[in-house]
Amino acid sequence: MEGTLARNLPFRTLARSLVGNKIFRQATELVGWQVAVKAISFFTTAWMVRCMGPRNLGVSGLIMSTSAACTIFVNLGLDILGTRKVAAAKEESKGIIELVLGLRWRVGICLFALYVAYAIYLLVTRSEFYKAWFIGAVFMFTSALSTNWILQGLEELPIQNRVMSLTSVLAAAAYVLLFRPGMPAGSDLAVLTGSNIVGLWLIWRHVHKRTGASVFGRFDFREVKGLLYESRWAFAVVCTVFVYGQLDMILLARLASLEQAGIYRAAFSLITPISLLTAISSSLLYPRFVVWLKQSPQRMWQRQKKIALTYLAVGSVGVAVLFIVGPPLVRLLFGRRFDASIWPFLILFASRIEVLINGVFGWGIMASGGDKLFVLSSVVAALFSLSSNIYCIPRYGAVAAASASFAAEGIIVLLTMYFCWRRFARPNTGNQSLRVGSK
Repeated sequence: MEGTLARNLPFRTLARSLVGNKIFRQATELVGWQVAVKAISFFTTAWMVRCMGPRNLGVSGLIMSTSAACTIFVNLGLDILGTRKVAAAKEESKGIIELVLGLRWRVGICLFALYVAYAIYLLVTRSEFYKAWFIGAVFMFTSALSTNWILQGLEELPIQNRVMSLTSVLAAAAYVLLFRPGMPAGSDLAVLTGSNIVGLWLIWRHVHKRTGASVFGRFDFREVKGLLYESRWAFAVVCTVFVYGQLDMILLARLASLEQAGIYRAAFSLITPISLLTAISSSLLYPRFVVWLKQSPQRMWQRQKKIALTYLAVGSVGVAVLFIVGPPLVRLLFGRRFDASIWPFLILFASRIEVLINGVFGWGIMASGGDKLFVLSSVVAALFSLSSNIYCIPRYGAVAAASASFAAEGIIVLLTMYFCWRRFARPNTGNQSLRVGSK
């Protein structure tokens, strides 16, 4: 009996330490909610894809990627800087929140007007897609006003998770109740816009109660200029990430066809669960990186290695299994019209494992203030992605875009891992520019 207790003691100690660990509790709640919700939305999104068809799905994908390009000039790298500042001084975060949001809705209105002007042009020229672009204008504006970065800084991710779950359920219900085969372009954008509005309202209510911040609160352009200067490298990261992460959809629509863009978007919809996991991982780890760095750079490096190896091991098993079950899964969910999505789906799934690992090292670099190093990694990947996409997409379509994404993410993983090793594992040796705290 005593021997059995002695053997079980390490496991009971581990269980108690996990239950008492904040990251573990948050991760358990986040994953628990999302597994249930995404199990529903996964199949309802497949129904949406069937109803839209490759061409109309490609139109919506083009509008969403164009919206992402516009929101770069709303984001301006302030998500990263804002999260860092809120995490460092949670009780004094009202000022930074009001400055960032004040800038965003002002810039967002200007971009909204440009979107509407383009939609009017399509209407005058009798394009069949003008309605989709009108809807896209509202979608862009609601996406630009995202407040998730505030909850990340406040380390209140369960709130963010519940809101994301609710909006996912609302979108899933709309797909099931309202969608039928032959839905026009932009139908899915209307659903996503509605869920965005609900999510914004719920999150903002909580942020206002917690911090007292107001959307139309204090706005000093001189202070904003200081923030923009401070976030200049983060803005460069946002631009380069767009090039290797979302520009491919626009290039597919323009250099190949709207159908190829739809094929690619269908493949992307299947990796939503793991994309969500990458978002959750970054949301959980980034604030903790700031804390771990204060304790010890070497300790930070050891934790990064353990997390990255875990992601790699689990991800490798997932990729192996998916190469067996992936093809019949795509045909079951989407039908034969989307057979061309099979290889892009498999390649994109593998690239998401790289994104998970990149989150460990890339966000570690950003948390330590090494924005230039992450920019360097992103620029190298973006240049490779852009050149390979321009050359290969006209020839190989969606497969080329997925392959370029996989290669670009691999480049970033290798570079950020090297910079973290130099910066954290041996911070007192080597190039001074790689030391903790240098920018």
